[in-house]
Amino acid sequence: MSARDLFYESVTTALDKDGWFKVAPLTLRYGTTKLEIDLGAEQVFVAQKNNIQVAIEVQSFAAASVVYEFHQAIGQHVHYRMVLRKSQPDRIPYLALPNEI
Repeated sequence: MSARDLFYESVTTALDKDGWFKVAPLTLRYGTTKLEIDLGAEQVFVAQKNNIQVAIEVQSFAAASVVYEFHQAIGQHVHYRMVLRKSQPDRIPYLALPNEI
């Protein structure tokens, strides 16, 4: 199992243990724009608990340039957040990162 898979598994296990219901994956659409999740995001999924809905982008930073991946992840997160505000304003975006990042 790769480091990427292990980190994704850690995030989903934590959500499961906390009682979140996962629905995956998430495709964002806004007007004629369709954001494909493979724009560098390793995994994006939605979860729901009680009346709280979240969208979680999981990044493991397994590539050689951590700084480049960090900047890319922040840019994607800002973009997803902007689209979610317009299309699904009740859904809270999160970016899951390893602690060392």
